[in-house]
Amino acid sequence: AGLASDFGSAMSPVGGGEASELPGHHTSYKRRVLLDYDSNLEHMLEIEWVLQEALRASGGRLFREPRAVSRHLNPSRLASHLYAQLNGGRLFAGNRSRLRNWSLLRRLIWGAGSPLLPLLRLSRCLPHLRRAGAGGPRLFIVLAVGLVANSVGQMIGYALGRRSDLSEGDRVALAATPRGELPLLS
Repeated sequence: AGLASDFGSAMSPVGGGEASELPGHHTSYKRRVLLDYDSNLEHMLEIEWVLQEALRASGGRLFREPRAVSRHLNPSRLASHLYAQLNGGRLFAGNRSRLRNWSLLRRLIWGAGSPLLPLLRLSRCLPHLRRAGAGGPRLFIVLAVGLVANSVGQMIGYALGRRSDLSEGDRVALAATPRGELPLLS
């Protein structure tokens, strides 16, 4: 479910060429371009969609190479998946609003719109699942619940900001396994 929601556009088979977005943490950038972001770079790399949005806004272009392959570990337990989605949503919204210097009113408006995100993101995930030949009712349920957790995280992130009490390790690996986790539906 995490693969579909977070990396669906890169799930094989996928074509090459210019892309509107690339999978976070599985993308290479030109060093000289990254250095232009100076002190904001650390936060932009935490949630690369924010970086990619800034690159596109400044006239940059993103390209996908279908022969490039990376391995990715996804949470295999429901609690880990939900933990990653909730905290990832909060980190995304907190960083996005912070880096854009959004007013409190704008953050609250975006937070209030967050309950619509699961439907929007699900509509974007389903074509990728069909293309990759993946799916089934259990995957759909876990995907939907994860998208709800992510939207709750975004609502919190827009309202309260990024979670400053996350350790560096947690920010790098949001899918850390909490105690008492529930197994994913298989």
